[in-house]
This record gives sequence, C-alpha cells and structure tokens, in this order.
Amino acid sequence: MSGGRFATTITERPVPLGVVVGHALVEVSDTMEPVENDDYASFSARLEEGVGVVQVSRVAVGHPNGLALEVFGEKGAAKWEQERPAEFQLMLNEGAAGTRGFRRVIVGPDQPYFAGGLPMDAPGVGLGHNDCFNFQARAFLEEVAGIDEADSLPRNASFDEGVHNMEILAAVAASAAKDGAAVQITPQRAEVTR
Repeated sequence: MSGGRFATTITERPVPLGVVVGHALVEVSDTMEPVENDDYASFSARLEEGVGVVQVSRVAVGHPNGLALEVFGEKGAAKWEQERPAEFQLMLNEGAAGTRGFRRVIVGPDQPYFAGGLPMDAPGVGLGHNDCFNFQARAFLEEVAGIDEADSLPRNASFDEGVHNMEILAAVAASAAKDGAAVQITPQRAEVTR
C-alpha cells in the first residue's frame, strides 16, 4: 500500500456547551481547544487483482455519518451508501452501451445476510443502519451456538481478520510517516478451519 496521508485541516475548535453527536449543531463557548485527531486520511492499495483507494473525512460537509463503497470491474460496477443501507446500485456491462446505467436493487430476504432475519421477510421492506447490528449479533450467536453455516447467517470476521485489519492500519500510518511511501503488508494468513 502507498499514498498514506493524514491531515488536520481544522487545528482548533470551540468547546461545545452540550453533548454533540456527529455533525449536530450545539452552542459553543468562546474557549478554543486544539484538535488532537486527524480530519482526513487516505491511502491506496495494490490488490491481488487491481487497485483500491480509501478516503475518510470527519469534516466532509453533507455526510454526517457517510460511508460509501464503490467497486468497478470488467463486468460492471456496484455501489452502496450507509445512509441508504437497504439498497445498492448495480451496473452490468450488458446490452447496448446507450442503455447501460446503474439500477437500484432493494436488499431483502433474498440476500444471505438478511434471509430469515427480517421481522417481515417481504421483498421491498427496507431496513435501517441500526438493524445491521441485530444481524451481526445474530450471526455471532448462531456461530457460538454451533449452527451450521449453511443454515445460518454468514459468519462474522474472525480474530485473524481483525488482526490483519490492524496491520493494514499500521501500514497506513507508516506510509503517512514516510510522506506516502509504499509499505509492504504481509498477505492475510489462510483462513483457519472453524
């Protein structure tokens, strides 16, 4: 991976006079305090087949709790936004070029993470961001209970996958400390049989 960058664009902020969640507005005092964390971070990664780019910002106006994923490949593209968790956009390289474009796909009981887990397993019934925590908890409990993966939600990330994630974050910090220089990451270890 390379191109690690951290930036603190706002170096001091007024002290809030109340509890603030996200980008909510609250009365502030005249007292300014230094900002001790980064407002922006980015990096790029060479993957086994392709390249990935990650950008994060805590000061991007208009995205109070935004998370977006976009994937582009030879057969098409897909994108998902956390603000609309019950749908994703899909574009396939099929048909005449003039008729290609993204189409909206509603998430529902046909997708493995939600099958049998919605209060009402009906297509087109949306779900919210907080519902996803219920699915995560259910997947964990099904695994702990020994329910076969074929009969349960897909498994949560393993401890090894969590460690690998921390190794990636350490490499981003190392790249940023070296003005974006490339940093080698050890490939993720093979999945341990559960």
